[in-house]
Amino acid sequence: MPISEAKKKSNAAYNRRQDNIMLRPTKEDGARIRKAAADAGKSVQRFCLDLVLPHCPEVTDVLTKDTAGEVEKSEV
Repeated sequence: MPISEAKKKSNAAYNRRQDNIMLRPTKEDGARIRKAAADAGKSVQRFCLDLVLPHCPEVTDVLTKDTAGEVEKSEV
């Protein structure tokens, strides 16, 4: 079934609001992470975010350029 134009627009709008952070673990580490997430009853994304976010400082809405030229939020 083809995707409707409305769905394409809503998907594009959602993707513009989201960030994308990719990790490339080894197959073995990936399997360990997936198993730990499943054992915790969480998606891999939720599992990883729950582990990482407590270690991240709060940020303000001030935008700066990072070294890769992408816009990111930074602390003030």
